[in-house]
Amino acid sequence: MEAIHVEDAVSFPKGVVDGILIGCATQLKVTDFGPVLTRVLSGTPYFGMNLDSLFAQVDENGNPLFLPGSGFTVAAIAVATNIETKQLFGKPSKMLYDMVLNDACEKPADSLMIGDTPDTDLMGAKSVGMKTVLVWTGSLARGATTDYADIHLKGVAQFLRILKGEK
Repeated sequence: MEAIHVEDAVSFPKGVVDGILIGCATQLKVTDFGPVLTRVLSGTPYFGMNLDSLFAQVDENGNPLFLPGSGFTVAAIAVATNIETKQLFGKPSKMLYDMVLNDACEKPADSLMIGDTPDTDLMGAKSVGMKTVLVWTGSLARGATTDYADIHLKGVAQFLRILKGEK
């Protein structure tokens, strides 16, 4: 199967594409959705990389800047077409965590997932039996559940102090 990234969907002629891969498209414009929606409505399946709604960046002054993540794009396509994604390849897909654990030859109970997005980073890890750490980075969506976290850290600095053995 040949798949294309959502940003490239506009340039491929009809009938050439077997699927559309939705990743983090920070430069995507509203007008770029037209060809994608047309393809999805005509039967072309789309696949998501992950469901992160926010993509955390830092602006030129070092301030946090949040852009729509790939989950935003997946949700927009699902709402507009009333067609859900066929498959998730990234977080929180169990398939991703199983593959990583298998490649590392590790057992889930001996592994730790550290992330800042409970609904993707931690939920997927929990689904395979891993312990989880939620690092509060400011990208946590309002109202998001933190139920998937075994440990909560105030930020990356606290995590680094722990790694160095500091209090």
